[in-house]
Amino acid sequence: MAKCLDSDPICVRAQSIKMAQTPSRKAVPFPDIFWKYSAPLFQDALADFIAGVNNPGLGVRALRIYAANTLLPFRTVWVYHNIKFMARSDAQELEIVDAMHVRLEQKDSRGQIIPARFDTVLIQDSGQGK
Repeated sequence: MAKCLDSDPICVRAQSIKMAQTPSRKAVPFPDIFWKYSAPLFQDALADFIAGVNNPGLGVRALRIYAANTLLPFRTVWVYHNIKFMARSDAQELEIVDAMHVRLEQKDSRGQIIPARFDTVLIQDSGQGK
């Protein structure tokens, strides 16, 4: 594995995911994902993902057609509000290299609205284990 230096503009290290054993919220309905988590395209993105997993090798246009016809046999999902991405440092100790956060819209102590936060995570699948 390549050694990462602070001067390197891009340095990719093997990462692992650290998250709670139980979700922050169970059985969150899709309308709540849309409105309360400010993620209006979540259902479409989930259908795209499922279509891609079920039909590897198809082009983007064909996958869109499959995704449009993907029936989701559930109406709720588990939501994890924090996920940490860990990697080994040069000293071989696990360290947090990135984190993903989700937060519902809420009001502060003065009644001002703090908008929802829903981080987007892009993960490159190495294809191992398939």
